[in-house]
Amino acid sequence: MPQCIQCIKMNLNDKNKYGEALCKDRNRYYDPYSSACSNIEYANSSLKNREDEYEKESSSCYITTAVCTTLGLDDNCKYLMELRNFRDNYMMNRQECIPLLIEYEVIGPIISRHIEQDKDTAQTMLETYISKAIALIHQESYESAIETYKLMVEYLKNKYNLNNLSIDMNDIDFNAINQEPLNKEKVRTLSKGAKLIRTN
Repeated sequence: MPQCIQCIKMNLNDKNKYGEALCKDRNRYYDPYSSACSNIEYANSSLKNREDEYEKESSSCYITTAVCTTLGLDDNCKYLMELRNFRDNYMMNRQECIPLLIEYEVIGPIISRHIEQDKDTAQTMLETYISKAIALIHQESYESAIETYKLMVEYLKNKYNLNNLSIDMNDIDFNAINQEPLNKEKVRTLSKGAKLIRTN
């Protein structure tokens, strides 16, 4: 079902103390993730200044949101420490993993917003995908671990009706990336050149 945040009439820069944004058509405030009416007027295919603007204060790390905020585990729990180690020491050193890392940064705030109150989905993430990926990492089945992560992303997109989102990375010059290892901040800088695209 279309959500208000998709509508060009929703002013995401005008929010009340409850986090609701102003509908310029009705002159009332609504939760951007609700469906206040059926008269959605889509913004153009790019979601720049839509979800990403509204979510700028949300965590881009939806796995941390799921594990810590939703399930109540510590930020230095074994799950997050294992995944961060894999990201920093394996994925950051491989050119083919960079698009995945950028995608994580771009779509992360949107998934974080959905999952922070969804304990069942967070539990499924942990038990079905995160634990399996970590087991594969321990077996040095790194590509299989990455495939498990990709399956988790597809699961979350299906769960939250985000299948019509894609990431346009055409403005990122991957050839200009130095061969030296990346770090999280460099990936975040690269991700600013990506566009979140919705196909209606």
